[in-house]
Amino acid sequence: KCKPLMEDDNVKALAKKYEKQPANILLRWGIQRGTVVIPKSVTPSRILSNSDIFSFELTEEEKKSLDDLGKPGLEGCFNHPKTPWLGRSEFVEGKTDHYCN
Repeated sequence: KCKPLMEDDNVKALAKKYEKQPANILLRWGIQRGTVVIPKSVTPSRILSNSDIFSFELTEEEKKSLDDLGKPGLEGCFNHPKTPWLGRSEFVEGKTDHYCN
């Protein structure tokens, strides 16, 4: 079984460093990559938390470390556990040929 990105040790370490939630780190990473990010939640506290991504920036090295999470052989899924048919590879530029199932 794949480990969700929000549980990845690197993501959690960056969250601790920036005093943010893992979701904030992943949303910020997407924004800094130029990806259109549309977080989904019906929980008011999570909706508010999802907007807390503009008070910090990831360094180039940190962005690269997150980009590397999508390479073959590494565990984890980008998506929410309820949508296991989507793999990290779909969110890595030019990579759609392998999936994390």
